[in-house]
Amino acid sequence: MICQKCGEEMEIKDVLVARTTDPKDDDVWEKMWVCDCGEKLEIINSEEEMEE
Repeated sequence: MICQKCGEEMEIKDVLVARTTDPKDDDVWEKMWVCDCGEKLEIINSEEEMEE
Protein backbone atom coordinates (compact mmCIF):
# COMPACT_ATOMS: atom_id res chain seq x y z
CA MET A 1 0.00 0.00 0.00
CA ILE A 2 1.22 3.51 -0.79
CA CYS A 3 1.08 6.20 1.93
CA GLN A 4 -1.42 8.96 1.12
CA LYS A 5 0.64 11.45 3.11
CA CYS A 6 4.15 11.01 1.63
CA GLY A 7 3.81 8.52 -1.24
CA GLU A 8 6.18 5.91 0.23
CA GLU A 9 5.44 2.18 0.56
CA MET A 10 3.68 1.20 3.81
CA GLU A 11 4.18 -2.03 5.81
CA ILE A 12 1.85 -4.06 8.02
CA LYS A 13 3.09 -3.94 11.62
CA ASP A 14 1.75 -4.49 15.13
CA VAL A 15 0.80 -1.14 16.66
CA LEU A 16 0.16 -0.49 20.36
CA VAL A 17 -3.37 0.93 20.60
CA ALA A 18 -3.93 0.74 24.38
CA ARG A 19 -1.49 0.36 27.23
CA THR A 20 -2.88 -1.07 30.45
CA THR A 21 -1.78 -0.10 33.92
CA ASP A 22 -2.96 -3.32 35.59
CA PRO A 23 -0.28 -6.05 35.37
CA LYS A 24 -3.05 -8.67 35.07
CA ASP A 25 -4.26 -7.12 31.80
CA ASP A 26 -2.40 -7.28 28.51
CA ASP A 27 -1.66 -4.26 26.35
CA VAL A 28 -3.81 -4.07 23.21
CA TRP A 29 -1.99 -4.43 19.89
CA GLU A 30 -3.51 -4.22 16.41
CA LYS A 31 -2.07 -4.95 12.94
CA MET A 32 -2.08 -1.73 10.90
CA TRP A 33 -0.52 -0.25 7.79
CA VAL A 34 2.42 1.86 9.02
CA CYS A 35 4.64 4.32 7.14
CA ASP A 36 8.03 5.72 8.17
CA CYS A 37 6.50 9.23 8.10
CA GLY A 38 4.24 8.23 11.03
CA GLU A 39 1.01 7.66 9.11
CA LYS A 40 -1.09 4.68 10.36
CA LEU A 41 -4.12 3.16 8.63
CA GLU A 42 -6.41 0.36 9.75
CA ILE A 43 -6.47 -2.83 7.69
CA ILE A 44 -9.81 -2.81 5.89
CA ASN A 45 -10.01 -6.43 4.74
CA SER A 46 -8.19 -9.69 5.35
CA GLU A 47 -6.81 -9.77 1.77
CA GLU A 48 -4.58 -6.80 2.64
CA GLU A 49 -3.19 -8.70 5.61
CA MET A 50 -2.43 -11.70 3.37
CA GLU A 51 -0.11 -9.50 1.25
CA GLU A 52 2.39 -9.32 4.11
